[in-house]
Amino acid sequence: MINLAVMYKNGYYVQKNIDIAISLYEKVVKLNNDSNALFNLSTIYLYDKKNNKVGLNLLEKSSNLENSTAQSQLGLFYYLGEYNLPINYKRAITLLKKSAIAGNSSGQNNLAVAYYQGKAVKKDDYKAYKWFYIASKYGNYLKSKQLINAYSFNLSDSQKQQAIDETK
Repeated sequence: MINLAVMYKNGYYVQKNIDIAISLYEKVVKLNNDSNALFNLSTIYLYDKKNNKVGLNLLEKSSNLENSTAQSQLGLFYYLGEYNLPINYKRAITLLKKSAIAGNSSGQNNLAVAYYQGKAVKKDDYKAYKWFYIASKYGNYLKSKQLINAYSFNLSDSQKQQAIDETK
């Protein structure tokens, strides 16, 4: 049923129909409280329906069910103060760490940026470099490599190698 909802949301092989997609996702959520269905439903409310309150509520529920994509997205929203959420660095870092540790490459990238910028956590080039490397190794190769090359890290070559070795 979730695949059919994706098809209606995006217009794959059927005429695009957001309302049918919503109905299908809601049925999946009602049947088994599926975190992916909650996440997908949240994106419809945030991006298509422009209903931040409902979208954020669904995103929070998905995140609470340990959906690493939802954790990464919600963490980024708290980090940037998007969708009328107040900037909350503590909450942002908690969510980004959960997402990153769960293997979500977007969460890993976002956590690396936080360590590099030093806004939400103490600036730490070593941890930033390590998380960028992990993200590049496990699913976000191009974006992470571009960021590694774009940023100037205050690390020696041996420190960079040590950060890489810790990921093995």
